[in-house]
Amino acid sequence: MGSVWSLGRVGAGGVGRKFITLTMPFLAFAPGGQAEMTVLTIVVGADLGYVIVDHLLRMFLVITCAPLAAKLLFSLSKKQRA
Repeated sequence: MGSVWSLGRVGAGGVGRKFITLTMPFLAFAPGGQAEMTVLTIVVGADLGYVIVDHLLRMFLVITCAPLAAKLLFSLSKKQRA
């Protein structure tokens, strides 16, 4: 939970917020689809812009970094076998 709070603080600066509640980073980094997170954010009363920006940033990073990490791990595994 501490890492979610830290990442949430970084994301808050990106959308121009001076403060965040504990609910906002929890919703931003919770697993689920964009539509579900949007509805849940509205129901809870958290900042919709913050949650959407952090959620999209997280999805973008996973999509771009996962293939790079897999390639790196595969090449390290291949070197250890040789």
